[in-house]
Amino acid sequence: YGSADRSKANRVEVIRAIRHPKYNKPSGQNDVGLLQLAEPLPLAALHIANPADELAWLKSDLPATLLGWGRLPDRTLPDRLQQFSIADSQRRAGGSLLVVEAAGGPCHRDSGGPLVIADESGNLKLLAVISATEGNLCSKGGGTSYYTLVSSAGPFIAQQVKDLP
Repeated sequence: YGSADRSKANRVEVIRAIRHPKYNKPSGQNDVGLLQLAEPLPLAALHIANPADELAWLKSDLPATLLGWGRLPDRTLPDRLQQFSIADSQRRAGGSLLVVEAAGGPCHRDSGGPLVIADESGNLKLLAVISATEGNLCSKGGGTSYYTLVSSAGPFIAQQVKDLP
């Protein structure tokens, strides 16, 4: 954490991983989990997009930014955090699942990475996390990618993290 350069990033131990109890692999619903860290991070939290933010993004051509450390098209792991802007795309949602068809997309092993949007005031919000793709989209030039809408995990998060503000 703390740097987009892997060699300058800090590491913290994960002491527990918690999978959503309603995760359904065949349907892709609720593909989200939480990681409990050994120590708190000295970073500002990113707010979670609410259903109104999600709907506004789904009905617009506004971009979203995808971040990840997955394999590059040449199959190497990057030294710097990669980001990709999803703008011209087809978007649909159902339940906790967001489906995006775009030119470009996540790389192999980007699962769990954030999809971030800006709300109408320009504030960054976490819209979704990468779940799956139809291949290595960053090397294929695009295709279909699947995400879990983080707002749908609100009750699960609140149950697991009792001291949320």
